Amino acid sequence: MAIAQAMCSAHPGWCLQFSSGPPSLFDQIMNVIGPVIMASVGAEEPGADEGFEAPEAYLNRHGQLTNGTYTLNEPDMAPHMPMTAVAGSGKSVFLSTVNADQAVLDAAAFADANNLWTGANNATAKVYVLNGPIGVLGRTGELTNWINLYRTDTLFLHGSPGNAP
Repeated sequence: MAIAQAMCSAHPGWCLQFSSGPPSLFDQIMNVIGPVIMASVGAEEPGADEGFEAPEAYLNRHGQLTNGTYTLNEPDMAPHMPMTAVAGSGKSVFLSTVNADQAVLDAAAFADANNLWTGANNATAKVYVLNGPIGVLGRTGELTNWINLYRTDTLFLHGSPGNAP
């Protein structure tokens, strides 16, 4: 399972940690006792230096948020944003505590790095957020840790909170 465990230093207050799926029971146990075992034998934890680092996001000359590869499609993001979501629409909505625009761009970079794109023209991906939840499912009202990503051939991107695969 691909996991981004390094907390970024640019914006540590809201950085998300991504994964291709929830951790297994073994992984959860090893996350707790692994560092203790490694410390007791004086060894470094395997993969401690490995990690995913998303590219910086910035506004392009058209005033659109981009990470250099993908450009956020604001109109398609609007139905999933807390301030612009329509009640009763059945759309999943990001939590107000999540920087959804940045999360979607970062999740797309993670999907690229870990070959998570599927579907027709590799246009969709699902990314698990380890330190979620990130949103509420529109149909059930349940909290979710999954981000659904949708990209176009011109690399415009939008995302929404999603259910488990």
